[in-house]
Amino acid sequence: MYDGVLSLPNFKNPEIPHILSIKNPTAEQISLTLKALRNSIYDGVFAHLFANLTGSMFLPAFALVLGASAVEIGVLAAAPFFATVVQFFGAFLVEKYNQRKRMVIVFALLSRIVWLVVIAASLLLSLDKPAVLLLILILVVLSHHALASITSIAWLSWMSVLVPDEIRGRFFGLRNATLGAFNIALTLLAGRFLDWHKLHYPDSAPTQPFDWLFTVAVFCGLLSVIFLVRKPAPPRHVYAEKITTGDLYKLPLLNISFRRLAWFAAFWSVGVKIASPFFIVYMLQVLHFDYSFIAILIVSSAFADMAGMWMWGQFSDRLGNKPVVVISGVFISVIPMLWFISSPDLPHVHLLIIVLHLVSGFFWAGFNLCSVNLVFAIAPKERNTGYFAHWAAFNGVASGIGAILGGLAFEYAPNLFMSLQLSAEAGFKSIFIISAALRFASLLLLKNVTDPRGKKTMRAIRILRNVKTWAGLMGFDGILHYFLPAKKPKKQNGRSPYWPIWRFGRSKSQ
Repeated sequence: MYDGVLSLPNFKNPEIPHILSIKNPTAEQISLTLKALRNSIYDGVFAHLFANLTGSMFLPAFALVLGASAVEIGVLAAAPFFATVVQFFGAFLVEKYNQRKRMVIVFALLSRIVWLVVIAASLLLSLDKPAVLLLILILVVLSHHALASITSIAWLSWMSVLVPDEIRGRFFGLRNATLGAFNIALTLLAGRFLDWHKLHYPDSAPTQPFDWLFTVAVFCGLLSVIFLVRKPAPPRHVYAEKITTGDLYKLPLLNISFRRLAWFAAFWSVGVKIASPFFIVYMLQVLHFDYSFIAILIVSSAFADMAGMWMWGQFSDRLGNKPVVVISGVFISVIPMLWFISSPDLPHVHLLIIVLHLVSGFFWAGFNLCSVNLVFAIAPKERNTGYFAHWAAFNGVASGIGAILGGLAFEYAPNLFMSLQLSAEAGFKSIFIISAALRFASLLLLKNVTDPRGKKTMRAIRILRNVKTWAGLMGFDGILHYFLPAKKPKKQNGRSPYWPIWRFGRSKSQ
């Protein structure tokens, strides 16, 4: 049985072989890879719990308790996006020192323990100097995301070596779905805890329940680091030719397919983020939904995301990533237009919005999963950190710009609507239509992007139109194929020796 310890004979710090280029891996190589993949999921669960408790709905709620203004809330919201620029420095460090595992561990640890500063400051300053605590919070959030960006670039480079090409879609689909399940449970529990604490301890400091949540978050972050340590280090390569820092950042832009993909991501992010602040505001101010119903919508979207991760992961391994990005992108672009028919006077408007959230969560799962996997497919297997840095920077800066434009629109839109003699409802819907148009326009930039392992988009659509092919695409075992024992360690009849990653039995060859 798997004991959770990664070890190889005669290796103090085992390096996983470059499995992406091994045609006939040995049973030992397969076993080591499977252990690494499992530890990656365990690490991701605790890392995601940390990220959720220090972000999501809890960070702005904590800031509001401290009396944050709209501008300060905007700074906190934009910090993760603009911090992605630091990944260029992370790419330089990865290529200079070639220590991906060590970098991930060190910077992940630093980015999480920095939250101890917020906890300590909250205990000392929350009652007397909330403005000072708010400033400390903003500085810590910026520092955390800057350090996490360096972690991210090294982690992406590490995972590009660790995860075999043939199961990349299924693995990240399973990993993301698992993280989503824990995220749903944690959000409900943490939200319930805040309400419970407010009810039973009304005289305590309003920041006290958040101190407990942040403490649990740091503990989860440290557990994540333990599983990072257990993962094997990627192989170190001695390159015949040195690469300059300028070339490291220039080479990705010389790859025309990647350049087109990056520009698509930038325009897409602006189109999405320019409208994203308005959906919740629209539901509160126009549709008059209460917070409890909005929470139900968020959970329903998360469940649809989990289901989508499983299905799109299966499809992408067999059809490629670009077709999934295009198909899911089209549906995501249509969704803001469907909000146009919503109205507080529309019968069953609650049901309509639930359906929109379910459809949105399902297709966003495919888009998020396969857009990143498309970068993995286009980027080279080595010296790829420049690609990941550019991808994060294009997405991050564009998302930040879109969020700022959305915030400005939220600030000045009411006056504009009044001058144009538009109702608030019509004003919101005009922004939704603009967002949909920008999303559709950005999809045109995908036309000449090459997916090295994917089928043509129209061919993939023809395959998906035939429902009879779905069982074969997803595997006849259904969801159970994640856990059923593999009979042979080597690929046979198109099956991968690395799948499923959890096996309750061992074959003789293993």
